[in-house]
Amino acid sequence: MTLSGGSKPLPRPLREVEAYWEALRSNGDIPSKADVAPTGLECALPYMMILERLAPGVSRFRFGGQVFHDLLGMSAERVPLTVLFASSCQRDIACAVDNVFQKPAILRGDLASKAGIGRPSISAQMVLMPLKDAAGGTSQALGALYFEGRLGRVPRQFSDMRLKQTRLILDRPYSQPEPKPLAAYEPDQPGFSPKKTGRPAYTGRPRLRVIHGDKA
Repeated sequence: MTLSGGSKPLPRPLREVEAYWEALRSNGDIPSKADVAPTGLECALPYMMILERLAPGVSRFRFGGQVFHDLLGMSAERVPLTVLFASSCQRDIACAVDNVFQKPAILRGDLASKAGIGRPSISAQMVLMPLKDAAGGTSQALGALYFEGRLGRVPRQFSDMRLKQTRLILDRPYSQPEPKPLAAYEPDQPGFSPKKTGRPAYTGRPRLRVIHGDKA
């Protein structure tokens, strides 16, 4: 179920990601994906995500922090964002995320996953903001998700959400080109249909890494 309305105050990791995105804006423009660096987001990295839009209504993770691995029970890289949501919510969240890319807009959401067998109820908050790609369009987005509660059996999906979209007012006219037609959309690793049991070991290599000294 999707409800329109305001979002609760953001937890610290989401505030940090949002503040980082704002700091990257030049003259009120949309930040570039090329300017996003892990050194500016060390504390928020476990909660952070970078999405890419492949086609209308289709966006997937380019990077997903530890929180997404915990929710899915596997690496989130190249997995569609909609996997985190129950089927009844997938159309609404896909449309809301499309608005982030196309309007462009900032998306905030209060999310909830109901209790089930071996799965306590959990609540979460999410923020998502557009990024410019190399071609100057907004086919990518920076965001974060923070949840509270015990996960229990994974994967977990959110079945209730309250979303708020804020359209960006830019200093100059903006035209978002449509993505190229999606000729083939086949996963090159598991993730499009998460297993219901077990928690596979993390095998993906995130594209953002924090380097301390000589250790990666």
